[in-house]
Amino acid sequence: MEVNAKDTLYIQDTSKLGPESEAEPVALGFKFPSRYIYGLPERAANLVLNTTESSEPYYMFNTDRFPHFYQTNVSLYGSLPYLTSHEANVDSSVMWMNSAPTWVDLFGQEDSFGNQATFGSFNSMGGQIEFFIFSSAVSPKRVQKSLSDITGYIPMPPLHSLGFHFSKYEYFTARSLAQRSRNFTEFGFPVDVFWMDIEHT
Repeated sequence: MEVNAKDTLYIQDTSKLGPESEAEPVALGFKFPSRYIYGLPERAANLVLNTTESSEPYYMFNTDRFPHFYQTNVSLYGSLPYLTSHEANVDSSVMWMNSAPTWVDLFGQEDSFGNQATFGSFNSMGGQIEFFIFSSAVSPKRVQKSLSDITGYIPMPPLHSLGFHFSKYEYFTARSLAQRSRNFTEFGFPVDVFWMDIEHT
């Protein structure tokens, strides 16, 4: 991939993309009236997003990444291409609806009145340009409610998920798991859920 003089992301050698090499990259940018940008969850980094002027863009692609390095712009497991900005008088958000590998750049700017702003651009390897914009001068709750109206509301967790969990990444057999359960009972430790991770599958 290369970036040309007009800051446009393009693919120099499409043969490396595999069967979807016919896909054309798509990109679009949005200006947020704030330097306080949040979103792009599933990263081992700060809640407030850093600008990418002196770093790599945020990379959005579902993967199982280990180890988790702190302050990286690469997603850990899932990718949620959603940005939201917050200021005392307005909240605004953009949800980018594209499942292709995507890079997100954030650049600090000033608007024509000298106010702090952020320019955010989504660059996807293919797919269509589809997005939702939310804004509210009343409350950030209104912006989040608008998002939930589109994506759906989080269901109440099942009762067992509120209990004590045991999760360890190691190889388990049925026999060793039964023994671990007996150990919890023998030593008086409560446990409601055992997580067996990927080695079990």
